[in-house]
Amino acid sequence: MNSNAAPHAYLVGIGAGQVTSLTAEAKKIIESATLVCGAKRILESVKNIVHGNTFDSYDSEEILKKFEEEESSKKNALPVAIFSGDTGFFSGCSKLTRLLEEKKWAVHVIPGISSVQYFASRLKKNWQDWKLASAHGTDCNIGVELTFSKSVFFLTGGKISAKTIVRFVNQNEIPAKIFVGSDLGYQTEKITEFSTLDESGKNQICDWLDSSEEEKLSVVLVEQTDFAEKSCLNIKDEDFLRVEKVPMTKRLVRSAIIALLGAKNDETIWDVGCGSGAVSIELSRSAKCTVYGVEHNKAAYELEKQNRRKFAVWNLNLVFGEASESVKNLPAPDAVFIGGSEGKLDKIIDEVILKNPRARILISSVTLETLSLSQEIATKKNLQIEVSQLAVAKSALLGTHHLLRAENPICLILLTPGKNI
Repeated sequence: MNSNAAPHAYLVGIGAGQVTSLTAEAKKIIESATLVCGAKRILESVKNIVHGNTFDSYDSEEILKKFEEEESSKKNALPVAIFSGDTGFFSGCSKLTRLLEEKKWAVHVIPGISSVQYFASRLKKNWQDWKLASAHGTDCNIGVELTFSKSVFFLTGGKISAKTIVRFVNQNEIPAKIFVGSDLGYQTEKITEFSTLDESGKNQICDWLDSSEEEKLSVVLVEQTDFAEKSCLNIKDEDFLRVEKVPMTKRLVRSAIIALLGAKNDETIWDVGCGSGAVSIELSRSAKCTVYGVEHNKAAYELEKQNRRKFAVWNLNLVFGEASESVKNLPAPDAVFIGGSEGKLDKIIDEVILKNPRARILISSVTLETLSLSQEIATKKNLQIEVSQLAVAKSALLGTHHLLRAENPICLILLTPGKNI
């Protein structure tokens, strides 16, 4: 390496994946490069403008090593790495930039036309209101993205494919239009439009999902047509759908539950004995978390499905079955609300602690027996206990006067890990 000046490296984005999506500057750099590194598919797409050597790899450490070899062996080395997609959107470009700068390279990043720009232009749509989500080599929670954004652009890859996203929308009966773009920028480019708004659209989706069509590099746009804004919590009690004999946690109590449980983004939360779904739905709206609502009563389970659809909370997963058995199949929770235990509170808490000893547990109690049992469990399991009693009274008009009518008092029992856990 030249000891008097930092070597230069160029990292180029090919955007939608074809040479036509390169900027003029990027094309000029590639034509002048002594070494071009990138995935085989990318190298194939730019082969007509490459005059230097090529190296088939998308591994940052391998590319760094190749860059160093190129710099040490050539006087006027000009190494280039090409990345598909946008260089600033979950791209390997960021890791290679960091590695190169640690080695004192001067790094130049040249973006191309990104997939989202290209796709929006092909659909003749503006994309300023789209939520951009990547499932390309990174985790992506489809339900969370669709709960908090009306229009979501998904870059697929890895475990989540275009079919995964379309299947999720279809199975959850989310009212939406779906656009799938494959091989963007190539001669094999294909854009398909679906709709869940009518039976013909649903049948088209089913046929496409059942087809043996090869999964390709794809992008997906989901535009929800009946979207509920999630900017406010504390839904009015009367806004929930109700049926007789299915209890519902009232508004002021729900507020206390949300505050005490303290849901955070990316957490997994259980609502055990979720009834009409009022708490589950507010939990799902309180943070970008994943919620599992467990209910054994069929009428309550069906009611929660209706409320879930009404408030469009697609990060809420509903589980029908006996609580102490159903939770065994759920992922480890960060926090748990137990609104009903079917007399098996100890077994449910055992399962929570088995999956995550540091989980926060909040129990709703209207009886002294549940309060006493919770204290016993806390002592036996070395858990810290904090009890809050709520006694709510609401005004009611009686003739020409307003009287305060008391609701049943309720205890909220918060169990958190003890000092030795």
